[in-house]
Amino acid sequence: MARDPDRRHTIISGAGQLFLMKGYDGVSVDEICKLTNSAKGSFYHFFSSKEDLAVQLVDELWRETEVRMEATFSEDKVPLERIRDELTYTYKHAYILKNRSRQYTGCPMGTLSVTFAGKSDKIRKRINFALNHMRHFYIGAFDEAIKEGDISPYLNAAQMADLLFVTIQGIGIASRSYNSQAKIRKLVNNIMPMFTA
Repeated sequence: MARDPDRRHTIISGAGQLFLMKGYDGVSVDEICKLTNSAKGSFYHFFSSKEDLAVQLVDELWRETEVRMEATFSEDKVPLERIRDELTYTYKHAYILKNRSRQYTGCPMGTLSVTFAGKSDKIRKRINFALNHMRHFYIGAFDEAIKEGDISPYLNAAQMADLLFVTIQGIGIASRSYNSQAKIRKLVNNIMPMFTA
């Protein structure tokens, strides 16, 4: 019998939804298989364990995020536009994810970092790799904005990138708490001038 070439992706996608909603400990291999209509043999063909699945999920999520961030932080845009687009994306993506899972989950990488925390050093290292690379996009935009005089350098680019990173993760937490599109949009709109004025 030929194997379904999309089965690995189907399992990763389904597991990602479950992890975002229920956390790492709240999800079993059986539940992942049931949601994705996969046999356990298929699961273990692609993943040696739930930990291995989590690592591959983080890697795949980072690949998708990197492609998206390369477009958001394109050098064809002025630096402040890149920063504005990142904050706007934070709000819009939270709404898209809510439509999939019926609840706001915030930044998937940030949410997974919380649910995967302390579960495995291997998972932690993969998440740290992804989060550090996200931060480098922010540093580049702030560095250019400061050099071009678009932002007053009250902080250096790395400090502003850290502030943006923590803010975006905080918006993710707030989105889970509020579970309200209007409140998240208002929060992002109120925060945006801090970074783009």
